[in-house]
Amino acid sequence: MPGIEKLFDLMGKAGIGFLATGVVATRFIFIVDGGERALVFNKLKGLQTHVYGEGMHFMIPVIHQPKKFEIRTRPKSLTSVTGTRDLQ
Repeated sequence: MPGIEKLFDLMGKAGIGFLATGVVATRFIFIVDGGERALVFNKLKGLQTHVYGEGMHFMIPVIHQPKKFEIRTRPKSLTSVTGTRDLQ
């Protein structure tokens, strides 16, 4: 049974390695959802001019800070006085 113990030990080490890699890798990615755009604030150079669309984008965690904003249109109801419902 020592072969099975080595296999499980190797699987545990591989799992810990994948977990650590995933945690570190997610710090270098930011996600822009649909209906949003993002600008990146660089702490050394200021606000960057490139506008990021939806998707996953690369950033440097200590230097870059993404600023997201919504671009969806919002309906607005306006009240008016009309004689009929079809606005004639």
